Amino acid sequence: ALLALLGGINVHTQVTPREQEDAARIRRALDLIPPGASVAASIVFEPHLSHRVGLYTLPEPFIPIDWGGSSTPAELAKKSRGVRYVVFISGGGPLEYPRMRKVPSVVLRDGFSPIYRDGPVVVLERRR
Repeated sequence: ALLALLGGINVHTQVTPREQEDAARIRRALDLIPPGASVAASIVFEPHLSHRVGLYTLPEPFIPIDWGGSSTPAELAKKSRGVRYVVFISGGGPLEYPRMRKVPSVVLRDGFSPIYRDGPVVVLERRR
């Protein structure tokens, strides 16, 4: 039992070089987003941004998803105009909504420009 416990602790506390690199990318991306700025983000970023009042889970508010929320398409469109930053993992992943593939083209047409890209981590800012 002790060997299993120690082995489990070892396996679950080791951080691979790839995980360290990804964590550093995420930190650098988040450092670009000023406190209080409205953000639409992939779910991987939400734990880091959850204290913000203006936080949206991509693909919303740009692309509505039918998850039982109470916002109408018109309300989402209004909210999307207030978003200043978009942060996501390019290429999605197993936890991303299928509609995430459409987000980059939608937000680029909506006036966002890339300000950071490192590996799969992308930050876009609305140019006013």
